[in-house]
Amino acid sequence: MSWRYKITGVIVVFVSFIMFLVVKAMQQDDIHLVAKDYYKQEIEYQNEINKLRNVQDLKESFDLEYVAEYQMFRVKFPKNVTKGKITFFRPADARKDFKIPVEAGQDGVQLIPLKDRKMDKGFWRLKIDWQDAQKKYYVEKRIVIGKNGQVEIQS
Repeated sequence: MSWRYKITGVIVVFVSFIMFLVVKAMQQDDIHLVAKDYYKQEIEYQNEINKLRNVQDLKESFDLEYVAEYQMFRVKFPKNVTKGKITFFRPADARKDFKIPVEAGQDGVQLIPLKDRKMDKGFWRLKIDWQDAQKKYYVEKRIVIGKNGQVEIQS
């Protein structure tokens, strides 16, 4: 067998392999962007920085804790919250993200039960965005859900 047949065979195998990879890549349906409006969010990032500063200036404290006994988050807002949203953001899979409105009671506490929600184990970001009559606020916490269901809240 001559060299030209061997070189032609290698090229044919290589091109076939590349075509196979291209076809496989085009068939993927589980590719997710971190956010659909990523560029808009980047432009508005200064607003988030201002909201973070507002949280630092709060006279009443903001608090987040996980109550393992009842499998729920307890969020303590300042008492004058008018509206807002809580986003559970899953960086590994955008299809798992969910949002809930801020519905703090008279005492400024909101309970978020997790029993009904299927939250995958691993890393989550909890983004809490709220406002009172005068200012807007933003807090972001990292949450790690362990293999045995234990929840760890990180700053």
